[in-house]
Amino acid sequence: MGKYDIPELKRQTIKLPEKWIGFNEVNTYKGECTQTGVHFFLDDYQFERIWNRPTVYVKQLSKFSLVAYTL
Repeated sequence: MGKYDIPELKRQTIKLPEKWIGFNEVNTYKGECTQTGVHFFLDDYQFERIWNRPTVYVKQLSKFSLVAYTL
């Protein structure tokens, strides 16, 4: 545990994809998923559907090389 009992995270080395798409483009994306990341830096209404039914999108998002979000 770190300062204020906040867990310390170990540094990870990952290869970031060069291509990124917004979550709102996942259903229509025609490119190479294994070389593309998905981000959620969108207006809230664009990804409200994943909050309501996350299990519907798990398989679809797992095709992409990386999924990035913040809380």
